[in-house]
Amino acid sequence: MSESTVDTATTGPRVERIDVHAFRFPTDGPDGVEADGTLVWDATTMVLVEAHAGGRTGIGYTYGDASVAGFVRSQLAPAVTGSDPLSPGRCWERMMSGIRNAGQGGAGAMAVSAVDVALWDLRARLLDVPLAHTHACSHVHEHDHEHEHAHEPPHSHTGMADIRVR
Repeated sequence: MSESTVDTATTGPRVERIDVHAFRFPTDGPDGVEADGTLVWDATTMVLVEAHAGGRTGIGYTYGDASVAGFVRSQLAPAVTGSDPLSPGRCWERMMSGIRNAGQGGAGAMAVSAVDVALWDLRARLLDVPLAHTHACSHVHEHDHEHEHAHEPPHSHTGMADIRVR
């Protein structure tokens, strides 16, 4: 990604790097396998993403093949490194645009999901607010994060009890 495509409109911390790891966990079911009636497996692979900025680290993860970690390294980390960590929606757009021809579905979607969650977690840590208070909806553009109430959720004063499933 060229430097001209990195968000330079704001000052402040930038996404310094994205680290990714794949961990394979053996199952502990009978005879070392698990089953759900449609499939039998002997291990699960988790892909862990760490997003770093401003001395903080956000984490995200997904389950999938270890190749998802390679997808993060080769396609997504370069797309978000240098970006504004307080604008994960813009990072999501950058990731989706960047993988248009590499594959937005399947492993690509799993990879984007893990990085997206890590970026939202990083944003919450940088703002020093709970993740649930960061408008955690990555497909919506963030409001100006410099606005004094930008990190308050619509129900911040009433709590989760007033949020109903529609």
